[in-house]
Amino acid sequence: MENTLSVTIRYARGDGKRLDEEKPYILTYPVDEKIPWSNFDIEFYSGIELRSLREASLNWEESGLKLASLEGCMAREDFYDNIKIEEAFLPSIYKCIRDTLGAKEIHIFDYMIRRRNPAFPYHPPTQDKVPQPALSAHIDYTEAEIKERLANYFGAENVERLKKRHFQAVNIWKPLRGPLRDYPLAYCDASSVNQKTDLMITDEVFPKMASEIYQVLYNPAHKWYWIPDQMEDEVVLFLNPSSALLLTQTLENDPSTPVSGLPVTAVLPILYIYHTFSLLEVSVMSLKVDVREDSFAVDVATGTGEDRNDGPHVQQTSNGVASAAVEAAGHPDCGTTFSEERKVDYIVPTDPNNPRNWSSRKRWGLVVMNSAITFCQAMSSTMFAPAVHQAMADLGSESGVVSQLMVSIYVLGLAAGPLVLSPLSEFYGRSPIMHITNFLFTLAAVVGALSHSVALLLVCRLTLGISTISLGGAYVADLIDPEDRGRAMNVWNIGPVLAPIAGPIIGGYITLTIGWRWTYGLGGIWLFACFAVLPETYMPRIVELKAARTHTTEAPVHPDVITIRSKRRRALLKSLGRPWTMLIHSPVTVSVSLFGAIAYSDMYLMFSTFTEVFQSTYEFNTGGAGLVYLGFGFGSLAAQVAIECFGRWQAKERKKTRSTVQPEHHLPLLVTAGAFIACGHVFYGWTLQCRLHWLLPITGTGLSGFGAILVFQAVQAYLVEAHTIYAASAIALSVAIRCVFGLTIPLAGPPLFQRLGYGWGNSLLALIALGMVPAALILLRYGTRLREETRSDLVEAQRRPTPLPASGHNLNKPLPIHEHDRAD
Repeated sequence: MENTLSVTIRYARGDGKRLDEEKPYILTYPVDEKIPWSNFDIEFYSGIELRSLREASLNWEESGLKLASLEGCMAREDFYDNIKIEEAFLPSIYKCIRDTLGAKEIHIFDYMIRRRNPAFPYHPPTQDKVPQPALSAHIDYTEAEIKERLANYFGAENVERLKKRHFQAVNIWKPLRGPLRDYPLAYCDASSVNQKTDLMITDEVFPKMASEIYQVLYNPAHKWYWIPDQMEDEVVLFLNPSSALLLTQTLENDPSTPVSGLPVTAVLPILYIYHTFSLLEVSVMSLKVDVREDSFAVDVATGTGEDRNDGPHVQQTSNGVASAAVEAAGHPDCGTTFSEERKVDYIVPTDPNNPRNWSSRKRWGLVVMNSAITFCQAMSSTMFAPAVHQAMADLGSESGVVSQLMVSIYVLGLAAGPLVLSPLSEFYGRSPIMHITNFLFTLAAVVGALSHSVALLLVCRLTLGISTISLGGAYVADLIDPEDRGRAMNVWNIGPVLAPIAGPIIGGYITLTIGWRWTYGLGGIWLFACFAVLPETYMPRIVELKAARTHTTEAPVHPDVITIRSKRRRALLKSLGRPWTMLIHSPVTVSVSLFGAIAYSDMYLMFSTFTEVFQSTYEFNTGGAGLVYLGFGFGSLAAQVAIECFGRWQAKERKKTRSTVQPEHHLPLLVTAGAFIACGHVFYGWTLQCRLHWLLPITGTGLSGFGAILVFQAVQAYLVEAHTIYAASAIALSVAIRCVFGLTIPLAGPPLFQRLGYGWGNSLLALIALGMVPAALILLRYGTRLREETRSDLVEAQRRPTPLPASGHNLNKPLPIHEHDRAD
């Protein structure tokens, strides 16, 4: 193969009417036919000389280019295995960087797989599951984007300190199989680039985030290089614009490639590097691997897909050869999510409409407000319990079954309501659903307070349960950055923690003083006052509302435009079905939810004994029996303090290791929780059995309360971190599972304690709770792997192809930039 070639390279055009009024942009997902994919054109420049990088004598600091050797190359098929990539390939990349550049610290934070469709680009675009080669000259990140990434990865407070050290942002590219002749990569000597005239800052807009890249304008002074017949052990290192500028361009065709040649596998890693402090970028938070596969491998790995366009077009990846992570890597909301047909637009990170840019007072005030709402709603579950006998007497009912149903039907509504209402909040937004449920709760509370019929009162109790929606965790995910979410969940959790304890105490004294009807009325008054203070916080909904306002003219001034809900009805059904999809396809989510269900049923089994035990054995009156719940309450508050201390300790450890928050970081709480719940049951049961001083069994309830709150907090925090944008659905499923257990298991309490006594009966419950310890240890060991394995099932279950508008472009003419598909 020749070492010098004459090739055609595609450059961006920096002129045009729209660029006089708008910042250049590229949309990476389908929008209205009237909205162009980009607001600039691409020009073809032929006769550009391409030199061999092997024979070039280039200075790394000036050119930003270096050829290196990689030891221990993996087999091509191993690149389908993320575990092998992370355990075998990334360490070899780490060693290569260290040996080649002498970096003292290297941080790998992302990688990505890319496979070229054999017919690309001369084919109607299909639902490609991975990006296709980039065809225009570009630079992966602007300097501003690098600073933003640093702030995301290491914290804004560390950016200035890091910039003072010898910092380099580096990309790596290599083939998985050589010799590489299909769509090789071209590299431009950074010293030949005029930074002032050759670079055009461009927004690359994804459904949930955007990044800034440089599109490159033509300059005849540019010096281009490539590696003829690059082999799998040859890697190219090239700098990002943190310390040098480098352009990358995928050659549309190697002239010496046989026409019949199949696509050849190639890989691109990307990295950021510092010297006294070096950062290696790879796609989780920065090495990205770019793979091109032959046709057989493509079919096996990704399927055939469906045509989305009637005409051919060329696809542009997010960062070209150093393409950005397909799930919007680096964005705080891109944890475990599903691919949605109903894609949304983008609001820039600094946009005041972004809830995370609101003032701390407003964001934390909303967390506290949601905690108060949850407290009021959840308190109605137990506040009516001391009043049920008086209410039945006033309404002329003597049925014990109806009396028991009057209490338990609330839990039935609590299980059913969130399964419908929580997913709707991921379609219509948080605010409308919260307003509707608050209104229903207020209406049911007022009607219940005025009710003179047992049947009507039952309906009101059921409605109260249905309208008690679990959106507090979702609000935390919307408002709070990942590093502070643990603390925010702890603050929000105060409301639901105190509610079942405060309910019987308040309800008992209200019943004794002003009557049982006020156990309904007080809650309705409070929630009515919350209507005016709940703004929308769900980012996709905020974006749609903003886009709808923007898209009021034929030619919008920015790509923040509304995306068509092409199949609104199907998307709505998909939202409603999401908790059930999680139930079927996410065993990890169900397993974690079962911890909460066990703790919840154990708690209510213990509560079911309070009235009888402390009134008959210790001769407490109705109000005094309600005060027994304070033991559980003090244990709960102690747990909140412990969780806060644990969260701060974890934050310090993450800061030392420069790691990010993972869902599994919350699971150690479950190990401690199982032991405390078991100890609490044993202490409570045997002190009752032996009729010891009343303070001792109440102490046992405090130990159980401590453990129960650890469980509830760990489960909620895990689900929020694992399902961020769909946290409402995940928590709804968890609440439903918990309520099913809470509704059924306590029914076994009376026969259990009658047959075994309080001592052995609580010992049995302690043994069940103790089983959480090994189960939690197993999740700690294998939870991450299980969660990653089930994510693909969740994605596949939620995926629906969305057709694109016809482009009508002719490949013989300059092409606008087209879609970079999100990979799975």
